[in-house]
Parts: sequence; structure tokens; C-alpha cells
Amino acid sequence: MLLLVVSTDQITTGRKLVRIWFYANFHIALVAFVLSMATFHVFGGVRSWRYATLAALSTFALYNVQRLIIAFREQDIDLTRSERHEWIHRNRIALLWLVIGAGLLGGLLLWLTPLPVSWWIVAPAVVLAFTYAVPVIPLNGNFVRLRDVPLIKVFLVGIVWSYVTAFVPLLWLHQYDVLTLLLWPLIVALQCTALTIPFDIRDASIEQGKLLTLPQVIGNRGAIRIAIVMMVTALVLIAMLVWYSSGSKTSFFPMLIVEFVWTIIAIWQLLRAAPDRTEWYYVAVLDGLLVVLGIALLLVC
Repeated sequence: MLLLVVSTDQITTGRKLVRIWFYANFHIALVAFVLSMATFHVFGGVRSWRYATLAALSTFALYNVQRLIIAFREQDIDLTRSERHEWIHRNRIALLWLVIGAGLLGGLLLWLTPLPVSWWIVAPAVVLAFTYAVPVIPLNGNFVRLRDVPLIKVFLVGIVWSYVTAFVPLLWLHQYDVLTLLLWPLIVALQCTALTIPFDIRDASIEQGKLLTLPQVIGNRGAIRIAIVMMVTALVLIAMLVWYSSGSKTSFFPMLIVEFVWTIIAIWQLLRAAPDRTEWYYVAVLDGLLVVLGIALLLVC
């Protein structure tokens, strides 16, 4: 009986830790970390822990600030919306301290190790990220977030993720080859945007009448078709990048194999997208796919 009680307690603790990991967006920080590291590794043969950590801390802070703004406006939050929203609302003070801690750690890291790229390179991502999460844009007599502008939310997500995890790392490496600077960030943007589209399908019923999104315009199936086209286009661009780099000292062929297998799995998961999928399909499977991609590129390439 005692063993049974201990086992039950362990299961309960495990569930709490899993909720903290996903609901506090630690997994999103991990995505930023491994994708940034993968760019450094594939294109520079190095692993920049410094930049990857900065990317992780800033992403962690941004995603949580976005949710805390809603959580502290109690009159605007619907606690029946999801278990995640209820958890964030209940733990908003602790989450705020985590954000402050991430900000302080990021600031300390910047102070100790200055950026090897100009601030004007980083500034666009900072501005986009800030306006995406904080309502500062005038629209129809109100101030809204950039993500509240009709039809652009998923594309903004892809652009910001690409800028932070692909474009800036390439400049950090002093990789000034024009085609590489164009193709790799575009590939990452397409992949991230495609995996973000199912989130709009999930939120369609909530955002109906509040925010115009892609699934509302062309339907869920149409939106998934566009996501699949993005994935296939990204794979074609990867093949172009591999062919273009065939004369270099570094072989990019393993990257093509990894990306091909990963794209097949990603398309399979996109085809499973539906409004009634559980929260874990989104935070563990879809977001987890990007973690798997980053780790695979680090291990194979």
C-alpha cells in the first residue's frame, strides 16, 4: 500500500512538472535554443551557446509576457478556454518572476559578452516581437497587438522565428553569401509558419468575430493544404541550397536527408490537425517537431 501511495505521488509530481514545462513555455525556449544551435553548427561548424541562450531567454520572456498581459486582465480571460489558460492565470505571479529572471539573465549575458553584430541587425526582431505581444498599434480607435491585425499572425510568427534562429546566426558567423542568407531564413520561415497554421485552426472558434485568420477565410482543409505546400516548398529550397553548396568543403547532403524525413513526419502531423485535438498535440507534437529537427541537424550534419 505504501509503495502504491509513493507511486501515485510520483505520477502526480510528474504531471505537475510536465504542465510547468509546457505551460510556462520552457519548451518554446528549447525550440529557439536548438534551432539557433543548428544554424551555427550546419553553416559554421560551431555551437554558439552564448547566442542560443540569448535566443532562448528572449523567446521565453516574450511568449510569457504575451500571456501575462491577458492573465492580469482578469475581466478579459475566459477560464474555461483551456487548461493551459487556467494554469497561466492561477500561476501568473510566479510566471512574472520567471520572466523577470529571464530578462535579468539575458541582460547579464549581453553585458558580459557583447554582440558581434550591430544592434541595428537585432533591432527589427526586437521591434517585431514587442509589437507582436504588446498592444501599441492604433487600429479602429483602439491599440492592438501586431498579432491582432487580420490574416498576418501566422506569417509574423514564421518571420520572427526565422530572423532569430536563422538570419541573425548567419550574420553572427559572418556568413555573407547572398543565396545562403536568402534561402536558409526563408526555409525556416516556411517551416515555422506551416506548423503555426494548425494553431489558428484550434483557435478559430475563439477568434471568430475578433480576429480574421487563414482558416476562417479558406477553411481548415484549405489552410492545411497551404501548410503542406509551404513544407514541400521548403524542402525544394533545401535541395537547391544543397546543390548550390555542393562545391564547398562542407557536405550538406546529410541535412537534405534529415529535412526530407522530417518533412514527411511534419506533413503527416499537419494532416491530423483538427479543432478538437488536445492541447498536447499542439505544445508537445507540433512544437516538439521543431525541437526534433534542431537536434537531428546537430547530430547528423
